[in-house]
Amino acid sequence: MCSFPNLESSTLMRTLSGVHTKKNYETSFYFSNKNSLMLLSFKVYQDKLKELLNLRIEELIVYFFSNYSKEYFFIDWLSLDFASKSEKVHIQTKNLFTLEEQIRKQWKLYIDENEIDKELFELEATPRLNSLKSLLDRKYIYVNDKNVNIKRIMYLLFSDQSHITYINEELKGNDFVQLIVNNKIKKTDFRSYQQLNIDFLIDNDVISVDKEETIFTTEKQLFRILIISNIYKYGVIHYYHWNQKLSIKKGIEYQQQEIDEMIEEGLLIYENTLFAKPEVDYLNYILNNSEFDNSLGLRNKYSHGSIVEENETDYFYTLIILVVYVIKINEELVLNEE
Repeated sequence: MCSFPNLESSTLMRTLSGVHTKKNYETSFYFSNKNSLMLLSFKVYQDKLKELLNLRIEELIVYFFSNYSKEYFFIDWLSLDFASKSEKVHIQTKNLFTLEEQIRKQWKLYIDENEIDKELFELEATPRLNSLKSLLDRKYIYVNDKNVNIKRIMYLLFSDQSHITYINEELKGNDFVQLIVNNKIKKTDFRSYQQLNIDFLIDNDVISVDKEETIFTTEKQLFRILIISNIYKYGVIHYYHWNQKLSIKKGIEYQQQEIDEMIEEGLLIYENTLFAKPEVDYLNYILNNSEFDNSLGLRNKYSHGSIVEENETDYFYTLIILVVYVIKINEELVLNEE
């Protein structure tokens, strides 16, 4: 769902898209298609649920909070009252925004108090999305933006604008990692100004050279490169999810060990939140006008007494957000039990 500019668009395409303010949520053709497909998938799923089981996605959400959470995690959520399916679409959509705020407040209470008290709920202000905390320690891993070395390393390794992606027409890559993986490259193959960057990567133990100055990576170096690569692409990685692309032979413990070492070295940082930063940005893009100039601002559209037309797309966007809450909260509860 989220926009991943480093994965979904090139520097050239972002440049050609025009001038944007600093508060612009970066979108692309790929991002737009991805979201259109997601909306269509939800509509088809909703229709099939109704056809086969005479159910709505809303009823599955109610089941998660009212039955599943209580049976498996002993959590008593306050009831979520969805609008009737006979109501007009804009009324159902407005109701979904109310429920989203209720879930937000209840999660905060559960984190703070280990229970959801109705009286405290009535007193609780709606927390900001980025303030919602996690039950897990070291949940989301990011690069340390205060560390100039890791930022330079990421640029040199993965940017299509890096100065070490091209040697000649036979030896070139979309990025430096692709170049050295697909070819046997020597340090001396690069021009003198490029070798300064190669030396920087060697000095920071990102790559190695043998006696003949052929560039190679140790297993540890390759593993770290792949960790950083995923953060470059997605803006974040999950501490408790083992990405098998990192290593078929190594498990989650090895991955966490490397991450822990990189945190100690000041290369990475972690945050304990319900949503990762890219997820918060996406939710704010959908919901609020305050964060991005080009946001959809659906909450503002439905919450400020505006007269709105029937819009099924708005309805499904909002329903998807509630499903995201179910997925994220269930993940928290399951991993915390483990």
